[in-house]
Amino acid sequence: MKQDEIVKILLNKFKSVELSEESYRISNLGKFLEIQNCHFICEHPYIFKEICSNEYDEKWYEDNYFPIISKQLPKCIELLCDEPDTRRAILVLADRECYDKNDFICTEYVQLFLNGNHIKYIVNMRSSDIAKFPTDYNWHLGILNKIKNELEDKMGKIYIKDPIEWNAGSLHIYENDIKKIFKNI
Repeated sequence: MKQDEIVKILLNKFKSVELSEESYRISNLGKFLEIQNCHFICEHPYIFKEICSNEYDEKWYEDNYFPIISKQLPKCIELLCDEPDTRRAILVLADRECYDKNDFICTEYVQLFLNGNHIKYIVNMRSSDIAKFPTDYNWHLGILNKIKNELEDKMGKIYIKDPIEWNAGSLHIYENDIKKIFKNI
């Protein structure tokens, strides 16, 4: 199967913007397909059931991501309550010292908006592996619901405006996962 055919099938799984041929590539080592600068909306995380596990490793996220944002959450919620029109309601996960580490954290930041009593949640990622997408999605959905519940305690009923929006500098899929998805094509 040709690279552009694989990309079209992948993009049909997401509600995505159109991409030019310059937006995707096969890695130099031929190990993965990468879509660069990808913005998409996903209503449920298990779009690639052939490669995605239904197991959600909440402990890993609680141990690694939650400590980074736990101090930011109260301030973010307070800001949304005090200034509902703010553009500054963000949770920053990126580490300035990331160049000194072997493993860069993938989620850079999350931005939240209130439009009346509707909350919008936007994830901005450096890198997003399609096979691990359900774990990322479920963790972010948990944080969104936590924020929603705390806002409701202070402001009354809050609705989730849309599914979570995702921005990924690199949305990628590895060769072994491509083979699992496209084995019947």
